[in-house]
Amino acid sequence: MVLQLARNAIVADQPPEIAVIDRHAARQGQAFRERHGRPAPLAAIAFQQGELEPGDETEIDRLLAGPLGSANVVFICLADDPTSVLMAVALRRGFARLGRLAPPLRLHRHGPHDLTRHLSALTLPDVDLTRISSFGGDAECSLQFLTGDLLDRRARAIHERYLGRTPSGAAVQPSQRPWAQLGQAYRQANRDQADYIPLRLASLAWAERPGRLPAPSLAAGELEAAARNEHRRWAASAELIGWRHGAVRDNARKHHPDLAPYETLSEAAKAKDRAVIGDMIELLAEEGVAVAPLVDVRLTSADPDDVRMKLEAVTLGAARVVTRLETDNQVLALNLARHAHPGLIWRIELDEPLPARLERLDVDARALALDLIERAEQVLVVA
Repeated sequence: MVLQLARNAIVADQPPEIAVIDRHAARQGQAFRERHGRPAPLAAIAFQQGELEPGDETEIDRLLAGPLGSANVVFICLADDPTSVLMAVALRRGFARLGRLAPPLRLHRHGPHDLTRHLSALTLPDVDLTRISSFGGDAECSLQFLTGDLLDRRARAIHERYLGRTPSGAAVQPSQRPWAQLGQAYRQANRDQADYIPLRLASLAWAERPGRLPAPSLAAGELEAAARNEHRRWAASAELIGWRHGAVRDNARKHHPDLAPYETLSEAAKAKDRAVIGDMIELLAEEGVAVAPLVDVRLTSADPDDVRMKLEAVTLGAARVVTRLETDNQVLALNLARHAHPGLIWRIELDEPLPARLERLDVDARALALDLIERAEQVLVVA
């Protein structure tokens, strides 16, 4: 079973070197090694004990002198959210003191929300918040959580659909065996496809929605573009583990005839890529998730009636609200809209750092703005 850790630690062109900062590092590390050894997707994984008091640079220097200093992704699993945020900020500054780019920092959160509230409460002119993200929620930061096979459900479902399209009577390839008999490399290929679903939805300008909606349709050109992107994704994944183009498929030598530009593929090969798009929609529907085309709705008004009418003019299940939180009255109007339409996706665009924008709002509007920000899909600083 490939680790959820490794699958969260996507670092281009290199296998993950993971450092986990945990208050029970010795126990977690021993249990991990007994259960997994060093799984193939990882170049290295190290558990380091971490405790931090404000301004404690000595502890940060100690951590950076260990395996964490060479990690390309760091998971922080401490006692509570503020402590994890404090550690993340201190690590970012520690890497800066050494003149090195900090790796992505992934913070385990204990509550249902993101960590934006804790980050925005700090004055951080020297910290890039986009390099700090969260994972988890109510689940404990445990080996069961980090290495669980929850994400394999989609991978298994994808594989079942693939098997359903296999012609009867044809020679069985290693990739066409039932999941229980499937090699780890082929399991990982299904996991890669499952993990790509959010990116595929974004490339199609679609969004996940709870409940049931009519399945969106794609024009022939749009479907072909999506299939071409899927082929590129599959080819890149295959090449990363050593497969190369060959006129005849040879599993031992890792040669595959479809490792070629999409335009040169046979219709049968192209059909496999097109089928992935339909499989994705069916898979999400079975999970009780619908997909819908995403429409950006820009809200600039501070008038609650104007905001309400603009939202009523679109299909709310497929709308993403884009706004800038410019004035107290606008924040109040947006908050009314959020309560009236709780399923909306929010994208906050700022023309200055978040702490500076919050300082311009009064106390009540600031609290409402933070509530909107915690629920936002994205918070960006744009020109």
